[in-house]
Amino acid sequence: MADAGGAADGGGGDGGSLFARLGGREALARVVDAFYDRIERDPELRPVFPADLGPGRERQRAFLEQWLGGEPRYSRRYGAPALRRRHLPFAITERGAARWLGHFAAALAECGPLAVPFRRERRLGGVRFL
Repeated sequence: MADAGGAADGGGGDGGSLFARLGGREALARVVDAFYDRIERDPELRPVFPADLGPGRERQRAFLEQWLGGEPRYSRRYGAPALRRRHLPFAITERGAARWLGHFAAALAECGPLAVPFRRERRLGGVRFL
């Protein structure tokens, strides 16, 4: 099923969006959980995040789902992503950004077959990823 904007639903939808091709909501949740598990253990990045990582996990799942062509759950719940504005309060260094991306890439690799479509796509939203 697709929403009014044509985005695939959480179950994988019609298979047309990158979100659906990656396995939908469940597959993406595995990646986000693996990522946040790594953040929990990172002595440099952990202090940048709030004590309770639960809400961040949910926001990350919703954002990535929407960004990859799934339902616009992030915008419905939190408003427009406005990533730059939302991250302005944080001191994000190049080293910190590289660590964040490294954890995300490792989470993708950890999730096995999910990493394959990401590698095949080579770019996500215009950003070279793996």
